[in-house]
Amino acid sequence: MERFALIATTAALLAFAQPASAITVKGLGAATCTQWSIHHPANGNSPNDLITIGQESWVLGFLSAVNSFAPQIHHDIVKSADADALYAWITQWCSTRPLDVIGEGAAALALELERRLTK
Repeated sequence: MERFALIATTAALLAFAQPASAITVKGLGAATCTQWSIHHPANGNSPNDLITIGQESWVLGFLSAVNSFAPQIHHDIVKSADADALYAWITQWCSTRPLDVIGEGAAALALELERRLTK
């Protein structure tokens, strides 16, 4: 039964991780990784501006929504996660995918957090 739940969870989250053309992403999550990288340099010295704060809030909101609307997930994927570590993960992910959108990175992060908790 737990294996089925993991498969169902992965399938549900993969729906979020489809290419941007397959799903609609609204808000700051629709910005490209290039935009994320401008506001989140690899050295970790992010400017404290409204776009940076908005992008970070969008990612946290997305991950919180995954917790709320994906009942097949048996773990709270953000409960023990450090926000700065989540932003660093997205920064790394975006560094190799400049044309992908932030929403795709957030979906990939949700999958990674769930994978870590099911080990």
